[in-house]
Amino acid sequence: MYGEPAPVPSGLSAVEERYMRKPRPATYNPAQALNLIANDRTGTSLSCPSCSGPIERIPNEVPPPPQSHVTLRCSECGRVARYIAGAA
Repeated sequence: MYGEPAPVPSGLSAVEERYMRKPRPATYNPAQALNLIANDRTGTSLSCPSCSGPIERIPNEVPPPPQSHVTLRCSECGRVARYIAGAA
């Protein structure tokens, strides 16, 4: 009736089901991210500090438009670093 909790079909308890978070994308640790961003700003070729895979850059314009959000993503492991162009 009104006081009964709804059944949880996934095998999790009602508390776990209620407070589960969305998974976050894998990110670099701060030192790796800063190094990757510094290399991107200077125009150095980029490779993933974790797996040595190629880095995809969005937007692909060099240099990016001022105040635009730049995303650096490894195409192998999927780790992500983001920064705002022209903010430094």
